Amino acid sequence: MAEVADPGPAEPQARHIVYCGVCTLPPEYCEFGGTAKKCEEWLKDAEPDQWNKLYSEDALNANLSALSVSAQERAAKDAAKKEAKAAQSEARDAEKKAASKVIIKRVERNKRKHVTVITGLEVFGLENKKLAKELGKKFATGSSMTRSPAEQRKSPSRAMLARMCVSG
Repeated sequence: MAEVADPGPAEPQARHIVYCGVCTLPPEYCEFGGTAKKCEEWLKDAEPDQWNKLYSEDALNANLSALSVSAQERAAKDAAKKEAKAAQSEARDAEKKAASKVIIKRVERNKRKHVTVITGLEVFGLENKKLAKELGKKFATGSSMTRSPAEQRKSPSRAMLARMCVSG
């Protein structure tokens, strides 16, 4: 007799999930972030099928028909507020970066020993400990991160100083 192979439970297949190139959320959740318009433009260029599913005229009309008039007005107001807030925060961040200064000082430690102190890097979002380690490797010297005395009182995680011990 020939035996029939039991197919058993099929293994689940991995799903391909698309993430937004702007806010890194799935496209269905981009509206909850602050960059909905930019996300929509990115989706239109990168994934036209997803864009048609979420933002085409038919999809928008179907979603809006389920809402009452007052809910539609509130949704429009909320969207406008989120866009304005996102634009303000982007402008504020760009202004901070433009106005910031990176200061590199050479400070005498003992007689002929000097320390190079680098300040002002926190605005650029660099991880200070990793940066100190990389600078130490690059210049073949010891390096460490310390907090400035003024910033220690304000908040312990801000305004780090990179110190590299260099023999002069």
